[in-house]
Amino acid sequence: MPVEVLTEIWAHNKSHPSVLGRIPQVCRTWKDLATDTPTLWANLYITESTDIPLLRTWIKRSKETDLNISINFREAAYGRWLSQDAPNHSQKFVAIMDSLCPFSARWYRFEVFGPDYLAVLLRTALVSALPIPRLAFLSIIPDEPPSGTPAVVPTNTIFQNCPALFDIEISSYPLPWDAFPFQSLTALTLGPTVVQNSLTWNTFAQALEDSRNLQSIGFTGALPSIRGHDHLALTLPAVSSLSLALLRASDLQHISSYLLLPQLTSLALSLPHQEDDFLPFLQQIPLHFPHLLSLEIDEVRLHEEAVGDSLHSFFLQFSVLTHLSLDLRDKEGNTQLFWRSLIHHAHEQHFLPALKKIDVPLLSIQDLLELRQQANRHLLTIVVYHPDYPLTFDHLPVFTTWLVDNTRSLVLHRGPKRPSVRGSGVLHIH
Repeated sequence: MPVEVLTEIWAHNKSHPSVLGRIPQVCRTWKDLATDTPTLWANLYITESTDIPLLRTWIKRSKETDLNISINFREAAYGRWLSQDAPNHSQKFVAIMDSLCPFSARWYRFEVFGPDYLAVLLRTALVSALPIPRLAFLSIIPDEPPSGTPAVVPTNTIFQNCPALFDIEISSYPLPWDAFPFQSLTALTLGPTVVQNSLTWNTFAQALEDSRNLQSIGFTGALPSIRGHDHLALTLPAVSSLSLALLRASDLQHISSYLLLPQLTSLALSLPHQEDDFLPFLQQIPLHFPHLLSLEIDEVRLHEEAVGDSLHSFFLQFSVLTHLSLDLRDKEGNTQLFWRSLIHHAHEQHFLPALKKIDVPLLSIQDLLELRQQANRHLLTIVVYHPDYPLTFDHLPVFTTWLVDNTRSLVLHRGPKRPSVRGSGVLHIH
């Protein structure tokens, strides 16, 4: 087998350290080839059980390649953050950072998943690692941090030595809010611990008002606190992508009122297990974001009476939408009722006239055939996923005959997450 093919196969398993660790043990040829391929060793997934000498070996093998670092201090068996009282977790974290910091000039992506008690240690390590000239992605994400964590008030000049940083995802921050280089960011995602930690909407708006480069913004779990009646309207002229997850209906109304995104072309909503009626916000989407090219609605639950004229008029307002990923459900979590309504109108001339790609759940064979027959003639790509229905061989004739229709592409995906799609005229099965 050509070495180029072999290393490409290995590269597809680079996210599994156990696989890469065994490759050099197969034979001398594989060992020499693997150790002489730096990109194989540049993705460092580190846990509390990572062997420090092995970590240093991987770093050495990566040579001058940019490093993608992910530190995850959680118990794999239970998915809970490690206790602060564990005797050696802090020492292990310090040892890991001591191994990584000498190579901070090669850090490209740096992620930390762990409890808030690591914040002081992380702050100290980041300061000692400066400068970090290639760092582009920073992610600090705890989940259910321990209560009673002492406040951390570190330096606010740390990112002046990270000139390449443009993408930040933070659910909790061991740094003051004004430490982040908002003027240079192109992507920002905020989690609930950040926005609930005394971050008001006005403070948030003032920090981002000069963010002329910001292109993508996301909120998960909550918005910055909105109190009283005197709120700043924030206009972000370059933002083209907005992601909203696990928010309340009232939060969505605040987005409509105080966040102005004149160039927004992509909107993603993920609102599972909510009891609010989101139809009023959905109806406002075409008014507030008239230039949408991509709309993803994931597990939004509506009352059954939303089916019919309201849903129909909602989609009639999207004249330029090219990608629709739709997972509307009733209160019991069923998708069928909404899809029957959508399929019923799919043949209309003014119903999503620019649509080229659609993501749908795996419906009945009859519904899929009707969608194929009635869908707009410009529709080129259909992604079918199946959270509710099992895939059977009875569906295969439907999928295979689908491909006969010009250059349409059908992607069949197992599970609720829709994959990215490239090319056309091909049946992909995941």
